[in-house]
Amino acid sequence: MTGSPTMTPAAYLLPLVSTLAFSVQTAVGFAAALLCLSLGAQVYPLRPLVVAVAAASCLQGLTIVLRHHRHVDARRLLAVALPLGGVGLLLGLWLRSHLTATWLRTAFALFVMGAAAVGIATRLWKRAPERRTHGRASASWAYLLPGGLVHGLFATGGPLVVLWANEAFETKERFRASLAALWLCANTVLVASAFVSGEWSGSSLEALALLLPGLLLGLVIGEYLHARVPERVFRLGVQGLLFVAGLSLLA
Repeated sequence: MTGSPTMTPAAYLLPLVSTLAFSVQTAVGFAAALLCLSLGAQVYPLRPLVVAVAAASCLQGLTIVLRHHRHVDARRLLAVALPLGGVGLLLGLWLRSHLTATWLRTAFALFVMGAAAVGIATRLWKRAPERRTHGRASASWAYLLPGGLVHGLFATGGPLVVLWANEAFETKERFRASLAALWLCANTVLVASAFVSGEWSGSSLEALALLLPGLLLGLVIGEYLHARVPERVFRLGVQGLLFVAGLSLLA
């Protein structure tokens, strides 16, 4: 790692970023990739970081699926989520291979800010809970296709896919396990694509090595926070942090 152009002193902040990101993921169920990339891009090149975050997320997703496989809704994933999300994912991978680093960073910043703004507005002005639609076809197309595209670009289609999952899965156990299985499939494709295209590099491996300690620590911290911090307050804080991080990426 010595002498690598990506291993600046600031890059060693990645374990802290990873700890925060995977703590949030464990506590509230999503947002690890968004936080890893929006904050990590401040100290590390975005393109190799996307691949490293996808690989780290595979490890977390595999752990959850192995431990809670009985809660995975395989029927809905195979019939709806994987076909629709898969089309978007392939399109996103194609676009990522044709975007320059500058355009990729700008597009990601705008996506993060938009997702955060919607999340803040939803939680500030949320009314009575709406009746679940159990993943109706129109909602599936609207959420999963663009969600897959964004995941192919940035390894984080979270906000859109989570909206679909919130309608599709009735219990928090099924929500968490099924979403983990979906992330595992999508990230496996993304990581494999990076290998085939030659996108895996020394910089990606360095980033992954810096992310892994935070992943392990984040699992412990997230469980502690999950039982003690009100979910609405926690998620508002996450959305605010994401918006500021996205704004800083445009600077």
